[in-house]
Amino acid sequence: MPETEQISPAHVFEMLSALREEFHHVVIDLPHVLDAHSYEAFQVADRILLVATADLSAIRSTRYALKILRTLGYDEHKVQIILNRVSKKDAITSAQFSETCSIRSAGRSRAIT
Repeated sequence: MPETEQISPAHVFEMLSALREEFHHVVIDLPHVLDAHSYEAFQVADRILLVATADLSAIRSTRYALKILRTLGYDEHKVQIILNRVSKKDAITSAQFSETCSIRSAGRSRAIT
């Protein structure tokens, strides 16, 4: 059995709850797959940050993820979007992205050159 299969969703919840007691901030980089392990991490989280780029496939993925997260009861106070690699050259502006996804952006990241 692969090691990842030995970690149950309940283990994720317990581990993150323990980490919260020890540290002010706990950052988790989750895969794009929304599964039972992700759900347990979301339950413990104060904030869920979805990282996206300003392109059509990211808009579709973001809208889908937001739909699922809203169905699970998470609102815009808990779920926020961070646009990664924003550039003036992008065909889609951050404002258009936010409007299309019906969200407000938590911030933008930019490349340091």
